[in-house]
Amino acid sequence: MAVLATRNDAAEIGGVLEEIIEESVEEHTAGSPPGTPLVESHPYRLIAGMALTAGYVIFIPRISVFSFATRAGISRFLSRLGGYRRWGVVAAVSVAGTLLLLFFFMKVVYVSLPIGQVPFSAVTLFLMQVMGIR
Repeated sequence: MAVLATRNDAAEIGGVLEEIIEESVEEHTAGSPPGTPLVESHPYRLIAGMALTAGYVIFIPRISVFSFATRAGISRFLSRLGGYRRWGVVAAVSVAGTLLLLFFFMKVVYVSLPIGQVPFSAVTLFLMQVMGIR
């Protein structure tokens, strides 16, 4: 409780943040020649990401199941293009992202999204009912 009651100067906090950043830079650049950029450039991944997004926009009407196509698209984007290998996190982010987009487009923006044919439409309609989308 005493920590909350004491007064911290902004310069003191800024100094701590600067130290953390400097330590991180030193850790990540150890053994690298001077002038090496901290962030790698991957132009082919950028082009592949744009192609994946364009393909998603083109094929979503043909697939006609927004929730499944979005989940698959997000997981492919994270795992294949992003190089993220923790499958539990990829699955959680793709499901949460799909639900967030479904809610945003249908509840906030009022865009009619494709719900799919009989086996898939039941899942989509259930998700809509749970989230209060009519």
